[in-house]
Amino acid sequence: MLTNIFLVPVKEKVLLHAPLHGITALINRSGAKLLQSAIVNNDRNDLPRHYRALCSAFEVDIEPPKPRQGGLGEPRFLGLLPTRDCNMQCLYCDFPLSRDESVMTMSQSISQTAIDAYFKKLLELGHKKAAIHFFGGEPFIEKQLVFFAAEYGRDQAQKLGLSLHLEASSNGLVSESFATWISETFDCIVLSLDGRENIQNFQRPAKQTHNAFKRIYKTAQILSDSPCQLILRSCITRESLPEMHNTVAWMIKQFIPETICLEPMSESKLSIKNGLHPPDPWKFSRSFIKVNAFLEELGINCMLSTADLSLKTISSCPVGHDALIISPAGEINACYLPNESWEAKHKDMHLGFLKAGKFEISQSDLDRVRSYELGQKPLCQNCFCRFHCAGGCHVNHPTDGKTGAYDDICINTRLVSIGKLLLRLNQKNTLEDWLQDRPALEKSALIHNDRIEAWL
Repeated sequence: MLTNIFLVPVKEKVLLHAPLHGITALINRSGAKLLQSAIVNNDRNDLPRHYRALCSAFEVDIEPPKPRQGGLGEPRFLGLLPTRDCNMQCLYCDFPLSRDESVMTMSQSISQTAIDAYFKKLLELGHKKAAIHFFGGEPFIEKQLVFFAAEYGRDQAQKLGLSLHLEASSNGLVSESFATWISETFDCIVLSLDGRENIQNFQRPAKQTHNAFKRIYKTAQILSDSPCQLILRSCITRESLPEMHNTVAWMIKQFIPETICLEPMSESKLSIKNGLHPPDPWKFSRSFIKVNAFLEELGINCMLSTADLSLKTISSCPVGHDALIISPAGEINACYLPNESWEAKHKDMHLGFLKAGKFEISQSDLDRVRSYELGQKPLCQNCFCRFHCAGGCHVNHPTDGKTGAYDDICINTRLVSIGKLLLRLNQKNTLEDWLQDRPALEKSALIHNDRIEAWL
C-alpha cells in the first residue's frame, strides 16, 4: 500500500501524487499528516470520508513497470542512421562524430535487410503496427537512401498488411522540393529550431550556407501546412532563455506545431569553447512552466523530455524497450549515440549485427542492455518523478550508484513536473504564488525522499 505514493511540499500545501494509481491531489498539511498516519499504520478510524476513499483506492495492487525478459520482444521501433555526418555546425553540439562512422553512409542493402528483418519479426510476434525512425547526424543529407528506405518500407508494409509510422529528427536544412516530399511521406518530423533568425543563425550556423534560417523556416512552413505531425524542438541556452516566451509566441504564429519541445542545453566542450552556457535551472523551470500554461490554453503540448507525465516507464528512452537502431555499418544498437559516448560512461549499448537477412542478437547482450533501468539508479528510487523521468538519459545523465544532491537536470525535472501537475489540477493561483517564492521552490525541488512514509 505504501509503494509509490508521494507527498511533495508546495508552500503551505502538499501535493499528493500516486502515478501508478493515476491519483493526484493538492491537500493541506494536516490532511497529509492524517493520510500518512492512516496509510503507514493501516488505521482509518480517524479519517474523514474522502480520505478513506483515497486509502481504498491505494489498496488496489498495481504492478510497477518491469524490465523486459526473455527473447527479443516487439521492438519499440526500427531506427535507421543513414549517416553520422551533418550539414550544420551548432555551437553547443554534444554529439561527437564516431571515429568509425563519421564519413560512412548506410547502403541501400543494409536498410532493406533491416526493414525486412524488422517486419518479419513483427509478423512472428503477431503485431501489425510498425514504426521506422530516421536519426543522424542529419539523416536527410543522404536523400537517396532515405527516399529508398521510406518508399520501400511503405510498399512492403502495405503488402504485408502492416500499418507503418515514419518519423525523422532533422535540422530542416533541405530544398523546398525535398521538404515537400518529406511532408507527403512522413507521419512525424522532429524539427530543431532554436528561435527566430538572430537566435537560430547564431546558435545553429550551417557549414556552407550563410543564412540557413531562411531554408529551415521554409521547411517548417511546408511541414506545418501538411498532414505531417510537426514537433518543434528548441535548445535553450542561458543566452536565449530571456527570449523563450517570445520565441514560442513567434513559433505558434508562424507554424502549426502539435508539440513544442524546450530542452535546456547540456554543457559540452564545444559549448564551453563558444561561450554558451546551460540555463539556470530555477529560471528555466519558471519560464518553462509559464510557457506551458500559455500553450496548454491553445491546445499545444509543451514538452520537457524528462517531465512527460504521460509515461509510466523504467527507461525513458529506447534503451530497454528492445528498440533496434541500425548504424551505417549495419551494427544493431539500443541507443543512437555514437559508441564513444557510451564507452566514456562505461556503458555498452551494442546488441548485435544484421546477418544473413536477420537480426543476430544474443540473449546476454539483450539482458545487459535491459539492465540499464530505473532499479539501478539509487538517486531516483524515492523521487516522485521516477516513473516518468526514470533518471533520464542512461549515457548523458548517469545516476548509477549516485546518491546525494540533485543536479540541474533533476531540479528542472522536479519543478516542471510539479508545475504540470498543478496545472492539471487547475491550481493556477497556488502555482503562481509558488513560482514567485524561491525558498518554496527549493524546498519542493531539493527534498531527497518524497515517499509518503518519509514525509515530515
